[in-house]
Amino acid sequence: MSVWIFSWATALVVAIAVVSAAWAAGCRLLELIWPRGRERVSAPYAALGLGFGSIVATVFVLGSAGWLSRPLLVGLLLLGATVGLLDTLRILRDRAGVPGFWHKCGLEAIVLGVPAVLGFAYATLPPVFYDALVYHLGLPNLYLASGSLIYPDTFSLAGYPQNAELIFTPALAAAGEVGVRVTGFLLTWASALLLRRLAAERFGEVAGNLAYLLVVSQWFFTFQAVFLKVDLVGAFFLLAAFAVILDAGEADGSRPWVVVGLLAGLAVGVKFANLVPVGLVAISLPWLPGSRPRWRHALIVLGLALVVGSPWLIRNTIHRGNPFFPAFYEQLGGRGWDEDNAARMRAETGMSVDRSVAARAQRFATIGWRTGYGSGGEVSRAWIPLLLAGLALSKRREVRWLLALAVVNLLLGLLFFTVYLRIYAWALLVVPLGAAALWDRFRHVTARVALGLITAWVVVTGYITSATACDLISGGGSRVIFGKLTPDDYLVERISYTPIARYINENLGPEARIRVLGSARTAYIHRVCIASYVWDDPLAAELVDDDSAARAAMRSLREQGFTHVLLDTGEMERLERSQGLFGYSQREGGRDGIDRFLRGLTSLVAANGVYLFEIPDD
Repeated sequence: MSVWIFSWATALVVAIAVVSAAWAAGCRLLELIWPRGRERVSAPYAALGLGFGSIVATVFVLGSAGWLSRPLLVGLLLLGATVGLLDTLRILRDRAGVPGFWHKCGLEAIVLGVPAVLGFAYATLPPVFYDALVYHLGLPNLYLASGSLIYPDTFSLAGYPQNAELIFTPALAAAGEVGVRVTGFLLTWASALLLRRLAAERFGEVAGNLAYLLVVSQWFFTFQAVFLKVDLVGAFFLLAAFAVILDAGEADGSRPWVVVGLLAGLAVGVKFANLVPVGLVAISLPWLPGSRPRWRHALIVLGLALVVGSPWLIRNTIHRGNPFFPAFYEQLGGRGWDEDNAARMRAETGMSVDRSVAARAQRFATIGWRTGYGSGGEVSRAWIPLLLAGLALSKRREVRWLLALAVVNLLLGLLFFTVYLRIYAWALLVVPLGAAALWDRFRHVTARVALGLITAWVVVTGYITSATACDLISGGGSRVIFGKLTPDDYLVERISYTPIARYINENLGPEARIRVLGSARTAYIHRVCIASYVWDDPLAAELVDDDSAARAAMRSLREQGFTHVLLDTGEMERLERSQGLFGYSQREGGRDGIDRFLRGLTSLVAANGVYLFEIPDD
C-alpha cells in the first residue's frame, strides 16, 4: 500500500498546481472582461474555465513557435501556481473570521471527497487505457519531444481538437503520465462540483448534494474521470458557460456574453461535437427567461465560440484540406485519406449506423441499456426518466431550458450522428438537475422518501458498476491499490513495450526520431515517435502489398529524418486478427515484405515481443 501511496503524491501536487495556475490566470481575465461577475455564483467556475483557456493558449502559442520545452513549461507552471496559491490564501484569510467557516469547509470536504474516493484511487495508477496511450498522452509526449505542435500526416487523430491535451501538457512535463491522469481526474471532478453548485443555488443544498451523488456514482462519469477521457472536460466549459448565462443581468451589458463565448469556444476546442450544443444555445438564447438576452448576445456567443475554436479548424484545413478532418470525408474530402480510411473511422466511432426510423427510435428508447453504445456510455435506466421528469415538472424555467437543450442534443446525436453516448457527455451530466428539480417540487414526506429511495438505488448500483468496471478495464488495478503489485510492475504487465520505452528514454538522444510499426501507442516514449492509427494506411500494409517496397520504405524513412523503427508484434497480431488491418494473413507469404524490411535494419533491443531497430545509413 505504501508504495502506491507515495507513487502519486507528486502527481497530485502537480495536478493541484495546474488548477492553481488556471485559477490565478482566470481570476484576472474575469476581472478584465466582466468585473461585475466577481460576485456572481458562476464566478469561480467561469474564472477556472478562462484560466484553463489561458493554459491552452500559452501551450498553443509556444508549440506553434517551436518553443515548447519541459523546463519552460515547468517554470511557467510554478509561477502560475504560486500566484494562485497566494490568491487562495488571501481569500481564506478574509473568510476565516466568519463564524463556522472552517466547520463548513471540513463538512464539505467530507461530503464532496468521500464519494470521489473510488475514482481517485484508480486515477492514481499509471495510465494503460488504449485511447490515453494513443493520443491523450501520445500527442502531448510528441509535442514535448519535438518542441512544437507537429502534425503527423500518418496519424489521423492529430486532426482532433486538442484543448484538453494542451492543458495536460504542463502536467506531463512536470510529473509524467500519472500527473496527467490525476489532472484529468480533477478537471472531470470540477464538472460535478459545478453541477452541484447549479443545483444547490436553485433547489437548496440537499438537492445539490443529491445531484452530486447521482453523477459521481455513474459509470459514464467514473469512466471519464479515471481513464483520461476528455468529453467531460468539454462539458465543464459548457456548464461554466451555462452558469454565466443564468447569472447574466440587464445591467451587465455584453460583458458576460463575451465570457460565455470564450468558454463555449474552449468546449469546441475539446470536441468538435460541442458545436451542436453551442449552436442550440445561440438559437435559443433570445427566448431564455430571466436575463433577457438579445440576438446580438447570441451572435457574440456564436462568433466568439467559432473564433476560439478556429485554430484547430485552420490547422486541419492547412494540413488536410478539411477543417473537421477526419470527419465528413464524403462532404469535405481530405488529403492523404480515402473511402477505406473513412469507412474504418465511421465503423469505430459508431457513425456507421442504421438510419431507419425504427432503428433510430430503438436507439433512443434503449438509452441506459448495455447495448454497445461504446465503452463508458452506459447510464442507469433511471437516467432518461429523470431527465424527462425534470423537464416536465421543474418550477424553474431556466432549468427546463437547460434540460430541453440536453434532450434535443441527445436526439440529434443519437438519431443522426453517432450511437456513442459519451460524445454527449454534457447532456448526461446535467440530468441530476432533473432529480434536484423533482426534490424541490415534491415536498411531501412520502414523495421525498420515494425519490430518496430511487436516488439510493441509482447511486448504489452506479457505484457497484463503476467499481467492477474500473477493475476490469484497468486490468486488476486494485492489486496496486491494495499493495499486491507495485505501480512499475503493473505498468510492465499491462503495456508490453514499457521496457523498450525505458531503454529509448535512457539511451537515445533527443535527436532520435522513431517510426512505429504495428501499433498506434506511443505514450511513455519521450522522444519523437510517430505511429499510424487503425484508420490510417499503416506502413506494414504497404510492405505487404509491394514486394519491392522494403528498400523504398527504408529510403523514405531516412529522407523523413527517422533514425529508428519500433516493432510491436503482439499489437500487430491483435490488429491483424481483429481487423485484418495489415493484410498479411490473407495471402501466402504475406509477411515476406515485412521480414525483408526488418532484415535491412540493425536490431538494438527486444522485450515482450517488441523490438527496437536502428535505421542504418544508406
